[in-house]
Amino acid sequence: MFFCSFAALIPMNLLARTWHISPETQIDPIVLQGLEKKFPTLPDSQALGELLRAIGGLVHATSVEALEESDGSVRIQIIPNRIVSLIEVKSLTRRLRYELEGKLSKYTGQTDTPELIETLRTEALQILQNQGYYLAKVSIDAVPEGERIHYRIRLDEDYPCTVERFELSFRLPLSIQSPFEKGTYCDIEEIKVRLNELENQLNEAGFNQQRIL
Repeated sequence: MFFCSFAALIPMNLLARTWHISPETQIDPIVLQGLEKKFPTLPDSQALGELLRAIGGLVHATSVEALEESDGSVRIQIIPNRIVSLIEVKSLTRRLRYELEGKLSKYTGQTDTPELIETLRTEALQILQNQGYYLAKVSIDAVPEGERIHYRIRLDEDYPCTVERFELSFRLPLSIQSPFEKGTYCDIEEIKVRLNELENQLNEAGFNQQRIL
């Protein structure tokens, strides 16, 4: 579950207050200028709430808080999202687990966001479908660990599809056998490898202009 909490820890009176972002917080200057233009001051608690929600919609943050300074101004503190420290894949198929962990590990070190979660889900499903698991499902749990976060990707592979029929629009030479047979898995990468091998065999047999599509 992903959320951004907003907290106004100060009472707001009828006097307009100035506000600023905490010095340690990094925020795009253009984004900040837009906020300052829209909220030059905070006349009431409603304006403060709108400001906090606006910031939460523009930056990736775990929480956005408003704190009162000694001079009566409002300091906005943004707690950034956690960094992904580990991506772990849970699967009953060891080969798939190792392959997905290897290919998805490139996302470690990135900022935890809903968009990153969706990217991981989409890429994991694409890898599974390329290997014939068209009914597979992917769920992702995010486990906070201090300032970092741990992703657990759970796979429900279901059954892989298999080849029912293989047809050629041309006759193979007697010296070359079909690289496919009924019942093999619909693994797109494996199919590409076998087709490439078939093309090479045809070229060696004199079919230099043969191109398999």
